[in-house]
Amino acid sequence: MNALIEVEGFTMELGDESFRRPVLEDVTLRVEPGRCLGIVGESGSGKSLLTRALLGSFPAGATVHGRITVAGTVVTDAAPEAVRALRSSDVGIVFQDPRASVNPLHPIGDFLTEAVVRSGQFRPDEARTRAVELLTTMRLPAPETLLKRYPDELSGGMLQRVVIAAAMMPAPSILLCDEATTALDVTTQAEIVRLLRGLQDEMGIALVLVTHDLELAGDLCDDLCVLYAGQVQEYGPTDSVLDAPKHPYTSALLASIPRIGDCAERTLPVIPGNVLPLTAESKGCLFAPRCADYEPSACDLSRIALRQSDDRQVRCERVSA
Repeated sequence: MNALIEVEGFTMELGDESFRRPVLEDVTLRVEPGRCLGIVGESGSGKSLLTRALLGSFPAGATVHGRITVAGTVVTDAAPEAVRALRSSDVGIVFQDPRASVNPLHPIGDFLTEAVVRSGQFRPDEARTRAVELLTTMRLPAPETLLKRYPDELSGGMLQRVVIAAAMMPAPSILLCDEATTALDVTTQAEIVRLLRGLQDEMGIALVLVTHDLELAGDLCDDLCVLYAGQVQEYGPTDSVLDAPKHPYTSALLASIPRIGDCAERTLPVIPGNVLPLTAESKGCLFAPRCADYEPSACDLSRIALRQSDDRQVRCERVSA
């Protein structure tokens, strides 16, 4: 099956003339129609940078190598007009804070319909009908009335569903969710997850979920990409990665999840240290300074490549092929 998203050896470098280093390095992944890819890792790992790169959005001064193909468009080489066309029709994105995505001075109906009307994809009456249909799909009550209401009249969960509906207005084949459930309570988060799964099943969209929540990723994602300091550390089927992690970083993330049965233990397990800063030189295993399984002979090599190990890819010299 042809992939809707295909990233091949993608590297992004940032810095100045005196010092540059990769903030994303040799990233390779793919997402097929109807499947969900989860991208997990600590803050500063490069998750949002990678997500925006899928939209052809690169920071000022960035140098990029490799290839990103999204819905048939090579965004790393495409003209600005082609990238804008891709964003307006084939790819939708949902961010963490729904209130930062809307204009508090405009009603919900304007937020949902303005972009698709201005781009010529729908006439005003068609856009309104489409908006009502999507609000109904999002299980929001009285969608006709909702179009006239303002963002401050809606709860966070309701507004996030509106933002998802806005992302789905042009009927995209790909939906990117960058921490789309982080600001929501657990009950609302579960409802959003059910809605995303329904969109995936009914419309066959490719879904990319960026999250800190490994349990959420395990519930929704088919494949999992564990990102650390801009490098893919482990990539493969979600169940395999979470049930039997092979990279020490994946194991450390899983060990950091609080468990109800561990209430007697007052100290939560944590990963010591911090993610590699932008000013640090990147060589060898980037996780080595924080790794409990550090071995100089294996971890201090000049370059550690991502290699196949059973049903997944792992960037660790201590893992057998």
